Amino acid sequence: KKNPWNFEFDIPNDTENFAGNGGSIMVSNGHLVLTAGESTVAATGHDSGIIYNNSSLTASKYEKVVIRYKYEFLPDTKPQDNFDSHSNLQFYFNPSTNPGLSESKSFRTRIDQTPTDDEGWHIAEFKLSENEHWDGVITQIRFDPTNHNGIYTFDYIRFVLKAGEKAESGN
Repeated sequence: KKNPWNFEFDIPNDTENFAGNGGSIMVSNGHLVLTAGESTVAATGHDSGIIYNNSSLTASKYEKVVIRYKYEFLPDTKPQDNFDSHSNLQFYFNPSTNPGLSESKSFRTRIDQTPTDDEGWHIAEFKLSENEHWDGVITQIRFDPTNHNGIYTFDYIRFVLKAGEKAESGN
């Protein structure tokens, strides 16, 4: 049985229940493409991501999440001297045991420091057990690629089952 929490974006125009969060999204050529929108509150003038509401992912079944992506930066509305502090790929999750999205319920990595594969795609991997709040049923997930203006292309987002676990229904 296919793991319903593996998002491959293989069907044209099917965002697999993701929505743009501060930006616009589309699915084309097997990829989900996020184009950053402007933000009046973000230091750079941009803070875009993709969000999946009403999920029902059982936290204890999953070992890690793997994201394959590319990015193309465009000029920021408000360029910043400290580029690094705005250049994190961040994965937020909302657990039923401690509701709400927050920094403490997230994983992050520098977008330009993730390894790349032979085709130039970046691969980010987060070990879910490394965050004490990864528990219960995950009711919402959000991926924020950076706080920069740009085009962010996701080839896939895969939640990898722990050894011996079976795929659950959902998505």
